[in-house]
Amino acid sequence: MYSRIAAWIEKRGAPLLTPIEERADDASARPEAASVALRWLVIAGLADWLITRTLTRAAIFMPKSPVLIGLYRAVSLLGNLASTFASLLAVGMLVWLAWRAWKRTSYAVALLAIILAAWSLASLFTGSGVWGRLVFQILYLNLVIVLCWHIWQKQRSGSSLIAGWLPGVVLLAGGISHLLPAINQAAGWSVPTLVGRRVFDLGELLLVATPIMLWWAFGRAAAWRNWLLAGIPALAFASFHLANPAMAGILAIWSTGLTLYLPWPVYALSLWLAGVTVITTSRRGELAGLAMLLLAAGGYAPQLSSQIFFGLIAMWLLGRPEDISPEA
Repeated sequence: MYSRIAAWIEKRGAPLLTPIEERADDASARPEAASVALRWLVIAGLADWLITRTLTRAAIFMPKSPVLIGLYRAVSLLGNLASTFASLLAVGMLVWLAWRAWKRTSYAVALLAIILAAWSLASLFTGSGVWGRLVFQILYLNLVIVLCWHIWQKQRSGSSLIAGWLPGVVLLAGGISHLLPAINQAAGWSVPTLVGRRVFDLGELLLVATPIMLWWAFGRAAAWRNWLLAGIPALAFASFHLANPAMAGILAIWSTGLTLYLPWPVYALSLWLAGVTVITTSRRGELAGLAMLLLAAGGYAPQLSSQIFFGLIAMWLLGRPEDISPEA
């Protein structure tokens, strides 16, 4: 009897297995769509960083001939478009991750992420005063703490745990360095600025250590070609710093938020290992390299919400890469 019923349904053009297969295809397509959006976010974020916050600011020191002025305007327009695109993608990706967190019953992550995304969009129309910035920083720091807790629950091995936690501690240090002045301004307190400075310096030290730890966890098996290719930006930085350390320090602050108070070989080594990790993990189809690129695009102690979201998304990639890539 059941076979006759199945045959009758299939004659009507509705095979019994079709709805289940379609749902499976849709479920597998969602991480794929998120993976494509993530890669566009990384591209737009890097363009925002390298064009808007690096190249256009470095152009201040260049001669102002009519040709260069026209080129500067074109590059600035391209950077602004990349910045806008990256901001929209960052908000969209944060909402996507909030939905994934809700599906996993990670309600604290979902609610905090949705509130931050909504707050960022609302501030475009209403602005954010002193108290608004203070509340945003508190919500942001709470989300970082919750993400660190989730990484602790998922990553039990020592190297992976530290590699996931270090970016979170760096985000906390940068956020606290912004939170203390906001508290002073909003509540009229007088938290010593030296405290914020010490927290900022500690965060920069941990930021430099982050690529080293990520390399130890994900990139130690790199081929020698990856080492050579990754050495190019590190060598360029070292050469530029040795040639003009003052300008290198200024551009580093403008571009990444780093003060370069540590010895320059430490930054060169960190940049080299970051490149090795990005190349190695990208060729293996892993997301740790994309997380590192998002951390770099966001910079240290960012002030814009889109750059803050880069760091949050990077932490999520290190903690739950399977939400983006089904193969992770």
